[in-house]
Amino acid sequence: AAEQAAAGWSATATHASVEAHASHDGGAGFAEAVARTLGGTIHPVVVPGPTGGEVPAGIALVERDGTRTAYLDTAQACGRHLMDAESLRDPGGMTSAGVGALLTAARGTGADRIVVGVGPLACHDGGAGLLTALGAGEDLARLPEVRQDWAGTNLVLAATTEATLLG
Repeated sequence: AAEQAAAGWSATATHASVEAHASHDGGAGFAEAVARTLGGTIHPVVVPGPTGGEVPAGIALVERDGTRTAYLDTAQACGRHLMDAESLRDPGGMTSAGVGALLTAARGTGADRIVVGVGPLACHDGGAGLLTALGAGEDLARLPEVRQDWAGTNLVLAATTEATLLG
């Protein structure tokens, strides 16, 4: 589909340089789809799930043009599919800590860039669990240190929507 769209665009906009790229909504299956499409490898990890228990996850690593990119799928750590319908009615005790663990593992691969796929999630802690997992502390008092530690990391968001956190 991407190739057909690019061909159509190129035919009508001959002045433009059009590139076709695979697309995904950033939700469940993102890392696997990227690895399969771009010829990457999946590096398995175990991270905390939405209620703190361990869940399997995978980081897709793709090397192109001298750049190593890690793709991670936040749904593997705190996706809605990990919870039953009854638990989703009250997500108050759920955490995004697994996303922090995924980010740490992705950076540990030596990646030059980390693409974070975000789709529908079960937890709604505003990222507090993620920041705690990155070392900010339960009260987030060490947040400035975490920001400094991650300042040089090239993070890219892949999301299904541009809706604000409050929207």
